[in-house]
Amino acid sequence: MLRLMMAGLKRQGISMPGPGVGSSALVSLHVKRALLDDLWRQHGPEVLVRIGEAVHDITNEPTLLALSLAGDPFDLVRRWQRLERFVHSRHRIVVTASGSSSLTLRHASLKEGEAPTLAEDALVFGVLVALADRIGTAGLRARVAGAPGWRRSQRHW
Repeated sequence: MLRLMMAGLKRQGISMPGPGVGSSALVSLHVKRALLDDLWRQHGPEVLVRIGEAVHDITNEPTLLALSLAGDPFDLVRRWQRLERFVHSRHRIVVTASGSSSLTLRHASLKEGEAPTLAEDALVFGVLVALADRIGTAGLRARVAGAPGWRRSQRHW
Protein backbone atom coordinates (compact mmCIF):
# COMPACT_ATOMS: atom_id res chain seq x y z
CA MET A 1 0.00 0.00 0.00
CA LEU A 2 2.87 2.38 0.71
CA ARG A 3 4.31 1.90 -2.79
CA LEU A 4 0.88 2.58 -4.25
CA MET A 5 0.55 5.67 -2.05
CA MET A 6 3.94 6.98 -3.21
CA ALA A 7 3.01 6.38 -6.86
CA GLY A 8 -0.45 7.92 -6.40
CA LEU A 9 0.94 11.03 -4.75
CA LYS A 10 3.68 11.38 -7.37
CA ARG A 11 1.00 11.10 -10.07
CA GLN A 12 -0.68 14.11 -8.44
CA GLY A 13 2.56 16.08 -8.10
CA ILE A 14 2.77 15.62 -4.33
CA SER A 15 5.82 14.26 -2.51
CA MET A 16 5.39 11.72 0.27
CA PRO A 17 5.49 13.78 3.46
CA GLY A 18 6.44 12.82 6.95
CA PRO A 19 9.25 11.11 8.80
CA GLY A 20 9.24 7.35 9.21
CA VAL A 21 8.02 6.64 5.69
CA GLY A 22 10.58 5.45 3.23
CA SER A 23 11.38 2.30 1.37
CA SER A 24 10.76 0.09 4.41
CA ALA A 25 7.78 -2.24 4.22
CA LEU A 26 7.37 -2.00 7.99
CA VAL A 27 5.69 1.24 8.94
CA SER A 28 3.66 1.47 12.11
CA LEU A 29 -0.09 2.04 12.02
CA HIS A 30 0.43 5.27 13.94
CA VAL A 31 2.81 6.62 11.26
CA LYS A 32 0.48 5.55 8.43
CA ARG A 33 -2.53 7.21 10.07
CA ALA A 34 -0.55 10.40 10.75
CA LEU A 35 0.54 10.49 7.09
CA LEU A 36 -3.03 10.08 5.83
CA ASP A 37 -4.35 12.67 8.28
CA ASP A 38 -1.64 15.13 7.19
CA LEU A 39 -2.51 14.59 3.53
CA TRP A 40 -6.21 15.13 4.30
CA ARG A 41 -5.48 18.37 6.19
CA GLN A 42 -3.04 19.75 3.61
CA HIS A 43 -4.75 18.68 0.38
CA GLY A 44 -8.26 17.50 1.18
CA PRO A 45 -9.89 14.10 0.78
CA GLU A 46 -9.76 14.08 -3.03
CA VAL A 47 -5.99 13.53 -2.92
CA LEU A 48 -6.53 10.37 -0.89
CA VAL A 49 -9.32 9.08 -3.13
CA ARG A 50 -7.21 9.69 -6.25
CA ILE A 51 -4.16 7.78 -4.92
CA GLY A 52 -5.77 4.58 -6.15
CA GLU A 53 -5.57 5.77 -9.76
CA ALA A 54 -1.89 4.80 -9.68
CA VAL A 55 -2.99 1.17 -10.17
CA HIS A 56 -3.12 2.05 -13.87
CA ASP A 57 0.60 2.94 -13.84
CA ILE A 58 2.02 0.09 -11.75
CA THR A 59 2.71 -3.09 -13.68
CA ASN A 60 5.32 -4.89 -11.57
CA GLU A 61 3.55 -5.17 -8.20
CA PRO A 62 2.49 -8.80 -7.55
CA THR A 63 -0.37 -7.89 -5.22
CA LEU A 64 -1.89 -5.45 -7.71
CA LEU A 65 -1.45 -7.99 -10.48
CA ALA A 66 -3.32 -10.63 -8.46
CA LEU A 67 -6.15 -8.19 -7.76
CA SER A 68 -6.19 -7.04 -11.39
CA LEU A 69 -6.84 -10.59 -12.61
CA ALA A 70 -10.31 -10.48 -11.03
CA GLY A 71 -13.05 -11.29 -13.50
CA ASP A 72 -15.56 -8.82 -12.11
CA PRO A 73 -16.08 -6.53 -9.09
CA PHE A 74 -17.49 -9.43 -7.02
CA ASP A 75 -14.31 -11.45 -7.64
CA LEU A 76 -12.22 -8.35 -6.93
CA VAL A 77 -13.82 -7.92 -3.51
CA ARG A 78 -13.33 -11.63 -2.70
CA ARG A 79 -9.65 -11.34 -3.66
CA TRP A 80 -9.28 -8.15 -1.58
CA GLN A 81 -10.89 -9.86 1.42
CA ARG A 82 -8.57 -12.86 1.07
CA LEU A 83 -5.58 -10.51 0.91
CA GLU A 84 -6.71 -8.63 4.03
CA ARG A 85 -6.35 -11.81 6.10
CA PHE A 86 -2.67 -12.11 5.18
CA VAL A 87 -1.43 -8.54 5.44
CA HIS A 88 -2.22 -8.26 9.13
CA SER A 89 -4.65 -5.46 8.47
CA ARG A 90 -6.84 -4.36 11.36
CA HIS A 91 -9.56 -3.43 8.90
CA ARG A 92 -11.77 -5.41 6.61
CA ILE A 93 -14.12 -4.74 3.73
CA VAL A 94 -17.54 -6.13 4.57
CA VAL A 95 -20.18 -6.68 1.89
CA THR A 96 -23.40 -5.36 3.40
CA ALA A 97 -25.55 -5.79 0.29
CA SER A 98 -25.16 -7.07 -3.23
CA GLY A 99 -27.28 -7.32 -6.33
CA SER A 100 -26.73 -8.59 -9.83
CA SER A 101 -24.80 -5.44 -10.72
CA SER A 102 -24.11 -3.69 -7.42
CA LEU A 103 -22.16 -4.00 -4.21
CA THR A 104 -22.47 -2.09 -0.97
CA LEU A 105 -19.32 -2.22 1.11
CA ARG A 106 -18.38 -1.09 4.59
CA HIS A 107 -14.82 -0.51 5.79
CA ALA A 108 -14.77 -1.93 9.33
CA SER A 109 -12.34 -2.56 12.16
CA LEU A 110 -11.62 -5.93 13.71
CA LYS A 111 -11.35 -4.22 17.09
CA GLU A 112 -14.41 -2.76 18.76
CA GLY A 113 -14.09 1.01 19.18
CA GLU A 114 -11.20 1.37 16.72
CA ALA A 115 -13.01 2.29 13.52
CA PRO A 116 -10.99 3.25 10.44
CA THR A 117 -10.42 6.98 10.12
CA LEU A 118 -12.14 8.99 7.40
CA ALA A 119 -8.76 9.31 5.69
CA GLU A 120 -8.29 5.52 5.71
CA ASP A 121 -11.81 5.08 4.34
CA ALA A 122 -11.09 7.55 1.52
CA LEU A 123 -7.87 5.76 0.57
CA VAL A 124 -9.41 2.29 0.51
CA PHE A 125 -12.49 3.54 -1.35
CA GLY A 126 -10.32 5.13 -4.03
CA VAL A 127 -8.12 2.04 -4.41
CA LEU A 128 -11.11 -0.29 -4.78
CA VAL A 129 -12.77 1.98 -7.33
CA ALA A 130 -9.53 2.28 -9.33
CA LEU A 131 -9.07 -1.50 -9.26
CA ALA A 132 -12.65 -2.01 -10.45
CA ASP A 133 -11.85 0.39 -13.28
CA ARG A 134 -8.59 -1.43 -14.06
CA ILE A 135 -10.37 -4.77 -14.47
CA GLY A 136 -12.68 -3.17 -17.01
CA THR A 137 -15.91 -2.85 -15.05
CA ALA A 138 -18.43 -1.56 -17.57
CA GLY A 139 -20.51 1.41 -16.45
CA LEU A 140 -18.59 1.72 -13.19
CA ARG A 141 -20.16 4.20 -10.79
CA ALA A 142 -19.21 4.61 -7.16
CA ARG A 143 -20.24 6.85 -4.30
CA VAL A 144 -19.65 7.22 -0.61
CA ALA A 145 -22.81 6.70 1.43
CA GLY A 146 -23.83 9.88 3.19
CA ALA A 147 -21.52 12.02 1.05
CA PRO A 148 -23.55 12.96 -2.03
CA GLY A 149 -20.75 15.09 -3.49
CA TRP A 150 -18.42 12.10 -3.88
CA ARG A 151 -19.28 10.21 -7.03
CA ARG A 152 -17.29 8.54 -9.75
CA SER A 153 -18.85 8.11 -13.14
CA GLN A 154 -17.24 7.71 -16.56
CA ARG A 155 -13.74 7.75 -14.99
CA HIS A 156 -14.18 11.17 -13.36
CA TRP A 157 -14.74 12.24 -9.77
